Amino acid sequence: MRTSDIPEEVFNRAIREIVHEINDILGVIRSMAQFLQGNEGLGESVREGLKLIEETAEEGIAFAKRLRRIVPVLSTEPREVDLKELLGEAAEEIRAKHGRDVELRLIVGDRELKAIGDPEGLKLAFEEILMNGVEAMPQGGRIEIRAEAEGGEVLIDFADEGEGISDEVKARAFEPFFTTKQGRLGIGLNVARGVARAHGGDLELESEPGKGTRVRIVLPRESS
Repeated sequence: MRTSDIPEEVFNRAIREIVHEINDILGVIRSMAQFLQGNEGLGESVREGLKLIEETAEEGIAFAKRLRRIVPVLSTEPREVDLKELLGEAAEEIRAKHGRDVELRLIVGDRELKAIGDPEGLKLAFEEILMNGVEAMPQGGRIEIRAEAEGGEVLIDFADEGEGISDEVKARAFEPFFTTKQGRLGIGLNVARGVARAHGGDLELESEPGKGTRVRIVLPRESS
C-alpha cells in the first residue's frame, strides 16, 4: 500500500504515536545521562561524554516536539484569527529563546489584520520563518516583522540581516529536508508555504548573498 492510499487521519495518528515513542525513549536517555553525571568518581572524558549524550537527547526531544506540531497543522476548524496578536505571540516565543542574540521588531499599523484560518498552523508558519532568520544570524542581528493590509490581502514581511543565500540555494529552499545547516531538519520554509497556500495565500522569498533575506506571506484578508 502506498502512503497516498492511507487515510490522512490514520497516517497522522501513526506519526503522532511514533513521535511519542521517540520522545519517551529520548527522555529516559536524557534522565540517565543527567543522573550519571552526579557520580563524583567519573573521569573528565566520561563526564563530557555524558554531557554530550544529554545535549543530543535534548536536541532530539526538541525535534520530536517540532515534528509533533507539524503533523496536525490545519486539522482544526478554521476561525477568525487576529494576525497582529498571533505575530506578537510568535515573536515573543522566539524572543524568549533567542532574545539575547537577536532583536525582533514588530511593525503593524492601527488597522485590524484578520483572516479566517487555523491559528495553530499560522503561528507555526511564523515561528518557522523566524527561526530561519535567527539561524541565518549566528552572530546576532535584527529581524523586522512588518504587517499591513493592501486591498483584499494581508502582507506579512519577515526581513533578517543574515548572510543571505545564493540563487542555487534559493532554488532549492522549499524542498523538504533540504538544508545548508548541520543538524537542522530543513522543512521550515516548506511547512510555512504549505500553511500559507492552505489558507488561499502564498509565500515569497527574496535573498542575496550579503544582503539578508526577506520572506513574505500573503494571506486573504477577512472582509470587515
